[in-house]
This record gives sequence, structure tokens and C-alpha cells, in this order.
Amino acid sequence: MLNLIQIATDTLIVTPTGLTKIAALKQEIKVPLNHVRSISMGDPDILNEAKGLRAPGTRIPGYWAGDFVKNNQVTFFNAKQATPLIVIELEHERYQRLVLSVDDAENVIAEFETVVNA
Repeated sequence: MLNLIQIATDTLIVTPTGLTKIAALKQEIKVPLNHVRSISMGDPDILNEAKGLRAPGTRIPGYWAGDFVKNNQVTFFNAKQATPLIVIELEHERYQRLVLSVDDAENVIAEFETVVNA
């Protein structure tokens, strides 16, 4: 697992795990739920697209971590090829998008929808 996703009453918390904390240069990202526009399954092809300038970040074959800036949009990646991905679209935050590898993308999405629709 590269990321632990927790959904509290009003906050989404992303915690990179293990050595990915070092590569991603992040201990944790907290976002108010009302700033989350959507959470969806990530298309694996997203990892093949140009990501922009690393600022700061890590890129090794098959793994991207950290901040990437493209067209004045900041995306946080902590993603590895051949793993389930989720994409979290944000508003009113430093990041416009989070691209994350998780163990069970479907459960993360279902949990988010349950909390938001409660």
C-alpha cells in the first residue's frame, strides 16, 4: 500500500505509507470534504501522460511521488504502475488533483460516497 485514505466526518486525510513518505516529501494531506469535487477510479494511462515539472518530487521508472506542475495546475502524485489508482479532484486547495495508489480503490470511493451522502 502506498497511501492510507481516511474519511472523517468533515475531512479527507491522505497518508503516504512507509518509504513513500520520504519520496513524496509529505507526511499527510488533509482536505475539508467540501473541497473534494470528486473521487474516481484512476485510468492507468494517467501515469503515461506528461506530468509537468517536479516541484519537489520523485520520479523513478514506474513510480511518481510529490508535486508536479503542469499548465499552472498542481497535482500530487504518490502512484505506482500496476496498482489500483484513485483520482481526487479538489477545489480551493493547493492541489487541483491527487493521483494515488491504494489497495482497494472501490472501497475508498464507496466510503467517500457514503459519508458525503449521509
